[in-house]
Amino acid sequence: MTFVYPALDHETVDMGAGPLVRARTLAVYRLNETKNLWVRLPSSQVDTTAHTVTASAFGVGVFSLVGQQDTSLETTFAYPVPFRAKRGDTTVTFGDLSQRATIRIFNASGALVQTLEEEDGDGELEWDVKDSEGDPLPSGVYFYLIESSADKKRGKLVIIR
Repeated sequence: MTFVYPALDHETVDMGAGPLVRARTLAVYRLNETKNLWVRLPSSQVDTTAHTVTASAFGVGVFSLVGQQDTSLETTFAYPVPFRAKRGDTTVTFGDLSQRATIRIFNASGALVQTLEEEDGDGELEWDVKDSEGDPLPSGVYFYLIESSADKKRGKLVIIR
């Protein structure tokens, strides 16, 4: 079976009511009526170019297309890490963010040095590797905390000047 989903772009699905859904998290589920439980069909495959989800199922039943809200930070990443100014790096990019996210950057002592906000909904944010005063951060290890309305992710950055 094949489901066609309404896509805003190749990453985001607008189901018409409620929050947006990440396309790559879509899967076909079948209702196990005996246990009153939705079970994911392991054969579910998403084609974000064609905006379809396909799956194989035996017999008839009740099926649904289900995906995760665009609040997940599971696949969020930062690059380049390490940041190397001599290589020509000018920014650190945080990618695969949720549509709304707050990024807090801390130095090795745990002091907050910068707060960034993802607000334009494109899931990407570039940071100029400067503190909240606009000064370039020195070489060292830094930690980040990314928060969306329903998720958190922590990570480490290295800056080499």
